Amino acid sequence: MSAYGFMPHGYCFEWRPGVLWLHIVSDASIAFAYFGLSLLLLYFVWRRRDLPFQLLFILFSTFIILCGATHLLSIWVLWHPDYYAEGYVKALTAIVSLLTLVVSVSVLPRALHAALSLEALADRRGRELEDANAALRAQIAARETIESTLRQSQKMEAIGQLTGGIAHDFNNMLQAIGGSMEMAQRRFAQGRAAEAARHADAVGQTVERAAALTNRLLAFARRQPLQPCAVRPDVLIRGMEELLHRTLGSAGAEIGFDLRLQDGGWPVLCDPNQLENALLNVTINARDAMPHGGSLTISTRQSTLSAADLAGQQNVEPGEYVELVIADTGTGMDETTRLRVFEPFFTTKPTGQGTGLGLSQVYGFARQSGGLVTLDSRIGIGTAIHMYLRHAQDPAADVAAAPGEVPTTPGNARLLLVEDEVIGRRLAAEYLREQGYQVLEAEDGPTAMALFHRTPGLDLLITDVGLPGGINGRQLADIIRETTPTLPVLFITGYAGAARLDELDAGMQILTKPYALPLLTGQVERMLSARVRVGTP
Repeated sequence: MSAYGFMPHGYCFEWRPGVLWLHIVSDASIAFAYFGLSLLLLYFVWRRRDLPFQLLFILFSTFIILCGATHLLSIWVLWHPDYYAEGYVKALTAIVSLLTLVVSVSVLPRALHAALSLEALADRRGRELEDANAALRAQIAARETIESTLRQSQKMEAIGQLTGGIAHDFNNMLQAIGGSMEMAQRRFAQGRAAEAARHADAVGQTVERAAALTNRLLAFARRQPLQPCAVRPDVLIRGMEELLHRTLGSAGAEIGFDLRLQDGGWPVLCDPNQLENALLNVTINARDAMPHGGSLTISTRQSTLSAADLAGQQNVEPGEYVELVIADTGTGMDETTRLRVFEPFFTTKPTGQGTGLGLSQVYGFARQSGGLVTLDSRIGIGTAIHMYLRHAQDPAADVAAAPGEVPTTPGNARLLLVEDEVIGRRLAAEYLREQGYQVLEAEDGPTAMALFHRTPGLDLLITDVGLPGGINGRQLADIIRETTPTLPVLFITGYAGAARLDELDAGMQILTKPYALPLLTGQVERMLSARVRVGTP
């Protein structure tokens, strides 16, 4: 009992434990929640001092704290009848709650206006964001347009450089041919035939230069006719060692030469002649990059390239490759030169000392063979060219002549020559007839088909690839071979295009234009010597 005669509140519950603990736990839980909420709200106001209506938040927090205090006093008075203290706390709670109400009513209009302002601000910010996104999309579209224009400009620049280089070189060669022919005609008219022969030889040399130029262009464009077979790079490089030594020695400077052929024993499927040309071109470039001497190292190793290694490389499949590395200690290249080094007619050499087609031919050959070429170079350190050639898992065996074949001699050999270029066809036919062959001529596929069906005992088909009349040379050969599957076919082409000459059947060969007439008859003799004479059904 208190000094005022009050009894503890527990007497009202007759000190029953169940009722007491029910009130104790409930009031304690409510007080804990109130204190926690008020502390969180005060911490929020303290951290966000920029918020409006801070007084309202503080009053509301105080009100919650006092509410929690009243629940704690409810537990206290169960044993201690301090009802005056409990009343004072409730009175203070009432005052703070009324103040909170008054302040809330006073700030309500401003709060509503602020909410509307926030909505308006959100709408305005949303519109600004949409405008910014539209501007960004417009900038992206403009940048894509600029990039497309730049790519087109670079493409046209490259085409201009290519056509300019071709025009320059071919105009020089046409000048040489035209001048030589004019002088030859003058010497013949003057009865000086011996001097005319010298000018005719100049024409032949110029034609060879033109043929080399077109072959390099086709190599860069990956359109040259290849005759791939299983090649072991180590063996091929060993066979070229003396030639490469002489090539490096012709510069006059002291250039060391080292072969490190360790793992190039894997066979690769490529044209061996073109691989030799590629190695020779790179060696010549390396020699010219070392005017004061240096060293050249050619090494081979087996490499496995994954999809990650080939990122950014098109039409190159992951798998096993033989890597040929040609490294020199020359002057090296800067970044601008390195990015353009495989472009046709791009050269850093003085005028007249390079065509700019050497490395572009290497690049085209490697890509056409299913491989790739990369280049590392540093100014003053040197350059390393990495050529990757696809490992031939199952290299095809050479096709040998079957037993019992009867060689066909020029006297009884019958040839079908299909060529739409009249002068070229007449020259080839005349030369073959001089060698004793019987030659039938056709200017297109349908005419050739008619001659074939009217002519029994045909021994060899010689056909250009690009023919008028709706049937190209490859299609013509396939149709004729349906009835005479062992008939040899010699394709003559300057550019195969889409005529499927990348995979030739047995008994098919390619001769590229321009060709020397003795080379044509030599190829014909070799193909006839391995063929059994077959009559047309």
